[in-house]
Amino acid sequence: HSNNFIIRQRLIRQYPFDETLDGYGYEDLIMGQKMKKEHASFFYIDNPIEHLGLEKTPVFIQKSINSIENLIAFEKKGIYLNTRLQQFEKKLTKFRLKKKIQKFLSKNIYKLEENIKSQSPNLRKFDAFKLYHYLRLKDEV
Repeated sequence: HSNNFIIRQRLIRQYPFDETLDGYGYEDLIMGQKMKKEHASFFYIDNPIEHLGLEKTPVFIQKSINSIENLIAFEKKGIYLNTRLQQFEKKLTKFRLKKKIQKFLSKNIYKLEENIKSQSPNLRKFDAFKLYHYLRLKDEV
């Protein structure tokens, strides 16, 4: 996450964020992978942040979906980021469970969205929400 690292100005110029995608998501991970591949040194800092509810829930939901769209756009470019979503989708495909899980999530998407809008959202259900959209958007490709 770009709020959790220190980087020299020279390196940020050498490894800028990928600005070819619209919206939100994964630019910092791409930059980090490029730097790691070329053995550029960097380190993460302990920089806890607190979300103060500055974004309305519909904006947060749209940003989450947009980040998944960007993840798929990177895949189309041949850039595989090895995220948890991608790893889990590979396992579902390997064990031939992808369509079953996709159908289950599709039937429960309303409940998953209600979870995000609740006062105490469950992060596992949010992960399921993201998985649903990842699988749905990959099918559209």
